Amino acid sequence: MKNGGEGYRRDVYGDIIVIERLFSRDGGSSYKLKSKDNKTVSNKKEELEHITDFYGLQVDNPMTILTQDQARQFLSNSSNADKYKFFNRGVQLEQLDQDYSLINNAIKNTEAMLETKKEAVVILKGKAAEVEHKVKQFESHDGLRAKLAELQLQMAWVQVRDAEIDVQKQDEIVRGVREKIATVEERRDKAAADYEAANREFEIAQERIKEEEGKLEPFKEEKNELREKFDENKTTLLALQVII
Repeated sequence: MKNGGEGYRRDVYGDIIVIERLFSRDGGSSYKLKSKDNKTVSNKKEELEHITDFYGLQVDNPMTILTQDQARQFLSNSSNADKYKFFNRGVQLEQLDQDYSLINNAIKNTEAMLETKKEAVVILKGKAAEVEHKVKQFESHDGLRAKLAELQLQMAWVQVRDAEIDVQKQDEIVRGVREKIATVEERRDKAAADYEAANREFEIAQERIKEEEGKLEPFKEEKNELREKFDENKTTLLALQVII
């Protein structure tokens, strides 16, 4: 069969779909679906049904394909009832009648279900009203919660403000203490500098004293020598006084 235009799986089958049906001796049958290049694509009947559905082919419809058995039966039994049955089958009125019966039963079941659901709808409406009332209550509670949250935020900001004020006071105290420490350190540095200067002057004075003491050593020796001469002269003078 041709597979032109927007055909069925043209990327697989190409422009032509080859359909082969094989019959076995035991009465069974199978299908082979091939592409334009005679390559087997599938051997499943479901694939054949997809193809016939795609092209709208009704293989089992006697008005589309009339087999030899069906033709022989139609010609040998051509009564009005058989003709009507053949026509009914050909235009699928029987299937439509079955579908209509199913739809009718479904409609009746749906209507019965709707009747039972009406009472449930009334109950659900009552419950919906209760829920709506509760929602309004919750919304009012949500308003209170929002107000409470706003007050908590304001309280938090007040605490932050008080904390900032305390921090500023502590900063001022720390600044004052640092200034005092700087003044004390300045005085300490000045005292240390004065001490170093005085210490240097003391060391210089000690060096000068040592130098002056070194200069006095000759005079001390001369003094000792004069004292010894004085003592000798005094002794001699006293001896002379005794003799006289």
